[in-house]
Formats: sequence, structure tokens, C-alpha cells
Amino acid sequence: MIFISEISEVEVLGYHQITSDEESYFRKIFDLVTIIIPSREVFEAAIEIRRKHRLTLGDSIIAATAVMHGLSLYTRNLKDFEKIADLNCINPIK
Repeated sequence: MIFISEISEVEVLGYHQITSDEESYFRKIFDLVTIIIPSREVFEAAIEIRRKHRLTLGDSIIAATAVMHGLSLYTRNLKDFEKIADLNCINPIK
């Protein structure tokens, strides 16, 4: 099963240069996965992660979502995430 933070959905679909074909493609993908809506606990964890690691707001919430749900984070951006304790990061391209 694949889980995606609702923040990732907003980041992708809210990208200012997304084309209509790309939007359609990603909406189909998002329909196939489980979207996790961040809880109050996730936001609290995101606050701590953002303070400690100086991540962007979106990345902090995405990381906290993975940690709080015990999920691995698949990202090409290992540099920003691999320093977070209890977060298993995997580069899906390698």
C-alpha cells in the first residue's frame, strides 16, 4: 500500500508551472493511493522537526507524517531528510 501526505498532494498540484496533462496524471495517481491528512500530533512533531532541522514547512510536515505513522519516506532528497531520527529514507531512483 502506498501512502502520501496531503501536503505532498498540495505541493504537486499547486505547482505554478504544472500543465493540465501533468495535473490529470497526478490526480489519477492520487486516486490510487491513501492520502494521509495530518493530525494535531503530526503538526506538533512537524514543529519540532522544523526547529531542529531547519526544513521547509512542507518537508517538516511530510517527515512528521512518515514518522508518526511508522512509514518509510521515498524521496530523491535524502540530504534534508536522512538526519531525522526515526525516519527511514529511501531513494526510489537508486
